[in-house]
Amino acid sequence: MHFYSEGYSAEMLAGQYPTLPLALIHKAVAFYLDNRGEVDAYVADCKAELERQRADNPGRLELAALRQRLEALARAENGRSGV
Repeated sequence: MHFYSEGYSAEMLAGQYPTLPLALIHKAVAFYLDNRGEVDAYVADCKAELERQRADNPGRLELAALRQRLEALARAENGRSGV
């Protein structure tokens, strides 16, 4: 509910997530408003767990490094196929 908390309306959310029907977005917002405490606690727990996992894995590859590897692999594949 990040965007909703930032002031986005249901219609604006539909613009951010065009594959979701507007009616479903309204239901999700209503659920959030009815269960705000529990949802916020769940999200906080998930964020804390992600941070714990990141801290436990300091040698992880950053997104930029993964993209560089993918680009190098694609160049190597193109070189072998004669493209």
